Parts: sequence; C-alpha cells; structure tokens
Amino acid sequence: MSCVACHQQSLDSSGVSFSGIMHFDSAIIYGPYGLGKDEPPLYDLPMMTYSNYTPMYGSHIEESVICADCHTLITQTTDLDGNPTGGEFVEQATYHEWINSAFSGLGVDLPEDAEDFEATCQSCHMPQIDDPVIISSGYAFLEPRTPYGLHQLAGANTAMLEIMRDNLSQLGLTASIEQFDSTLLWTQQMLTEKTIDLEVLSTSWNDVIFGEDAYEIVVQLRNKAGHKFPSGYPARRAWIEVVAHQGGDTLWHSGKWEEGGFLVGVDEGGLDTYEPHYTDIVEEDEVQVYELVAVDVTGTPTNVLERAASSAKDNRLLPLGFSDDHAAYDTTRIEGQALQDVDYAFTSEAGLDRTHYTMTGNPSVAGDVIVDVRIWYQSMPARWVAPMFDIQDSTIQ
Repeated sequence: MSCVACHQQSLDSSGVSFSGIMHFDSAIIYGPYGLGKDEPPLYDLPMMTYSNYTPMYGSHIEESVICADCHTLITQTTDLDGNPTGGEFVEQATYHEWINSAFSGLGVDLPEDAEDFEATCQSCHMPQIDDPVIISSGYAFLEPRTPYGLHQLAGANTAMLEIMRDNLSQLGLTASIEQFDSTLLWTQQMLTEKTIDLEVLSTSWNDVIFGEDAYEIVVQLRNKAGHKFPSGYPARRAWIEVVAHQGGDTLWHSGKWEEGGFLVGVDEGGLDTYEPHYTDIVEEDEVQVYELVAVDVTGTPTNVLERAASSAKDNRLLPLGFSDDHAAYDTTRIEGQALQDVDYAFTSEAGLDRTHYTMTGNPSVAGDVIVDVRIWYQSMPARWVAPMFDIQDSTIQ
C-alpha cells in the first residue's frame, strides 16, 4: 500500500467497483486542502517537480467511499478440486456494513430524540486534530494546515502487527520497533475503548434447577463500531466468558480458553465444528461466539478462501441502525440461528445482543460467589492457524 492507493482515487469512481478494482485519476493527488475557503493556496511545486503529481482538493478524500473499493471484497468460489463454480462469496463487506448503519445516515430511521451518530470511517481510523500541521517534510516555511487527520489507520489485528514487529529483518520492513509499538497501542485503544460496551443487566437466584441451586444473569453487549464487530477477514471472532468462583474454587465456567488461544469445548473439532448462536446458555461447554463461518460447496467449514461458497453462521454484532430491509442487506446478512433469537435479530437496529446464562453449582462454604464477565477478541484463532503447521516448512515454523 502506498499513499496513492487512497490519494489518487478517482473523484467520480470511488465506491462503485469493490474487490480492489480501483480507479485512479492520472497524475493527480487529492487531499482535503486547497479548495480556497480561508486557507492559503497549495504550494504544488515540490510535488510536481519530484513526482509529476499535481496536488488538488478532492471532497471524497474525507468520505468513506475512499475505503469502499478495498473493504468490500467478493471472491470467486471453486469446488474442492479448484474448479470455478461461478458462485461468489462475500469475504468482507465492512463498507456495506457501514452503509447499513446509523453512522452512514442511510440506515434505519432512529427516533427523533436519538443522538446523531453519523460518522465516516476516517472519524475513528484517522482521528482529526485541530493543531496546525505542516504536511511537508522538507518545507518548514509552508503554512500549516488544520484540521489534520492523523494517519494512524489502526484496526483490530494486534497479532499480525506483533509478527511484523518481531521479524523486521526477515520481512524486509523499514519501520522501527517503536513505530510498530505505537500502532499496537492505538490498536489496543481502539479495541478496548471504541468497540463494545458490556453490561450485566440482571441477576437472580432460582431455588432449584436439576437438583442444584441456579444463578441467572443476563449479559448485554452493545456494538459501538460503525460496522459489524468483528468485521473484516472472516477468521476473526469474539466470545463471552462467564466464570463463577468462590475463593480458589471455580464453580462454573463458560468461554474458558487454553494456552495457544484454543477455546475449551469449542475448538476440539478443529474447523469442522462450530458453536451455534445461543439465546440461553446452561452448560459450561456452550459458548457465545460472534463470528462468520464460511463453508465450501459441501457445506463443510473451511479456512481456504477460494473454497468459501456461503456462510453457515454470521451472528457478528450488528451496528446501530442496521436493517434487514436495507438495499445492502445482501452483503451484510444475518445467517444461522441468530435469525431466531429475539434478543438479537429483533433488536438489531439498536446494535445490541443479550445472552441469558443459567449457572448451576453448589458453593462449598457460605459466603459470596464472585461472577466475572469478559468479552475476548481474536484476529487469528488458533484453529485457523493450526493446519499450517501440518506443512513442514522452516518459514512457517
């Protein structure tokens, strides 16, 4: 990726082709400055001299359409022998998810007293500062520009950033460890502050269920992102962990994970099995996992992108304002048992999901039982990576 991948995109053709099929205006570099307004004119001589590009104002450079051509990806399906089937698979539709949300202004109509949530992709991934910035590295005499969009471009994939940081020389990268660490920090802040609100709505005791005392809680998640969460590459998943403990004893535990990132009770079957979407969870080996499950032409889950033919499950958390009546629903569909979950499908426009837990178990002694609730996120689940290690190759190892 170079600067021109965004800044040379056509003013008239951005956001219409997708799948990396991009349209560029020759010898022009677009930016958010130079329209006139109350700012100084562009000093275009250095760029024209050294790159033969003419810098110009482009209104689209601050709009989400700049992200659309790459972040909606449709792949062509093959059968198990690699023969094209003529079918297509929506590998990701992050831009369409944003379109089908309140953040684009094109989602469902929210109540009049609802907060204005409209925001572009850049609002989160390139946050603006009002500090005046000289945007040329070698011309300190230039007039500073404001506002300025920080080119952080942080997403949610800390795992890949760490691999790159820890293998700079092998990968031929020129960025420093410190620069990777700063991007990792922005990414962690994005994940912890701008993705999910978690709330325990209610707690109650039932006298007896199955001969044991039962403790019930309702966990609510609210998606704060302007698209589904997780979004992007279909490996990514999030899940809820609920654990009840007293002193050093664990009484009940759903969503437990082991060293290496394997989910207990979920990943034992590898890619061939997956958790359904749950409304109610009563057993410890039942886990609420938010994910897209791609399947091949036989209906078997796959991590080979060319074989992906359809989705058996897509219960990823929906953005505020999402609608199943929207024109973009064909690329942003809900799939699987989430369609039958009243707390999910019928509150989809609110960006919410609620999961009901019934935990059974008898405390060993009198006293408080502590219940911890967390949500975890993986960009690179262990069961997706595991098949690579069946191939004995020094680079993979």
